[in-house]
Amino acid sequence: MNSIRFSLTRNILIVVLGTLIILFTPSYLSTRTATIESFKNTVERDLRVVANVVKVRNDGDVYIEANEIFERRLTANGQSAFVVRSGDGSEIIERSESLNDTNLELNADQVVSKRNTVWSEEIGQNGTSVMIATRTFRARRATGNTDATRLRTRSGLPTMVQVSASRDMSELRASLRKATYQAVILTLAITVAAGFVAWITAGLALRPIQQLASRAAEIREPTDAQPFSANGKSELEPIAQRLNSLLARLKQASIIEQRFTADAAHELRTPIAELRTLTDVALAFETDADRLLHALRTSNELSIRLSTVVDALLGVARKDTLSANIQSSPLDVPKLLNRLLAEKNSSFDRNKKELAIIGPTTHIINTDPALLTSILTNLIGNAVSYSPNTSEIHIAYSGGSNGFRLDISNPAPDLNVDNLEQLFKPFWRQKGSYSDRSHSGVGLTLSRNFADLLGYTLTANILMSGHIQFTLLSDLT
Repeated sequence: MNSIRFSLTRNILIVVLGTLIILFTPSYLSTRTATIESFKNTVERDLRVVANVVKVRNDGDVYIEANEIFERRLTANGQSAFVVRSGDGSEIIERSESLNDTNLELNADQVVSKRNTVWSEEIGQNGTSVMIATRTFRARRATGNTDATRLRTRSGLPTMVQVSASRDMSELRASLRKATYQAVILTLAITVAAGFVAWITAGLALRPIQQLASRAAEIREPTDAQPFSANGKSELEPIAQRLNSLLARLKQASIIEQRFTADAAHELRTPIAELRTLTDVALAFETDADRLLHALRTSNELSIRLSTVVDALLGVARKDTLSANIQSSPLDVPKLLNRLLAEKNSSFDRNKKELAIIGPTTHIINTDPALLTSILTNLIGNAVSYSPNTSEIHIAYSGGSNGFRLDISNPAPDLNVDNLEQLFKPFWRQKGSYSDRSHSGVGLTLSRNFADLLGYTLTANILMSGHIQFTLLSDLT
């Protein structure tokens, strides 16, 4: 399972392992180099021990004059061997008995000098790996020789010999393997220990998150009491704040939903009660044609009213669905306004209301025609229905390359600033207007929702003149 605890532990292990490799690698390489150098020093000491026992007589005869150190280092343990050759390396003068199955010949391209030791590795016929050190030495004079001058051969030149000393590398390889195993085991042990500590530490660090989850499981309904606490953990403070804010918003949404449901039930109950009363009357006077006709006409009006309310409720509920199906196309807004106002001519004439419109005769924008038409229809319908008779309705439109602004104002003697927040709530209507059956009470709610979907802002203000002004604004910056 890809959990935070597992990921945190894994990342800590990667960091620890990388740090160990960085820290241990130089130490391991240094230890390895020191072990090899120590082994080579041992071989070179063997080489010098052999060189010290190589003697030459006055007649030029070269021989080995063994001593205790020679016997102990090169004949007792069986791990070391030697070969003594003539100065040009063409003749073997003396060699260890243990070399019967081992070849210590140097490569042809190696040049042996008396100043530098030549190193090589060879594998004998028995499969044993050996390290060989070869160097040219001047043979020492034989014991008992009374000539105090430098020993020379009959030709008058010093006697030179090539001395090779070898040592079995099994011990070296075992030491190197041991160092490698120790480094690997130590690294793995530290890594496992670090993983265990990281796992426990990650669990302790994530415990506050588990406590938040447990606290969330205990909550049965939205609340604004801020039940989540970070308990002093600064990293969890933003999470706790967001969760508390979410619960508060859910609480507010729940209150709005309950209020909306209650308002919708109240709004539907009245026409349903009227419809039932009409049907009861019609059934009681089923032979009275006039009463039946009146009941039918009134029932038809009530059904239209119920249909309007239901359609409005569906419009509010389908806001999220509409947001995914916005169809934008060019629309001439002044032309649309003139068409909608023409449809209201009968209302203007009947109620003796006047219209004052200011703005261009044409201005084309890219928008969803259906949603904008619904917004303008509701705004104009409210202005016509709720303004007093013989009043004047003002419409001002201005447009530019980046948007437009529409202001619709009308007298509203019964409204005040405190009513502005209520205007866009479902089923809220001005006092005294509940008898108006031409409105569902959610027109402004729908208009603001549609404006939000289109990216517009819809606001309301009370002017000094006592008029209410609705402003629909798109970006003009």
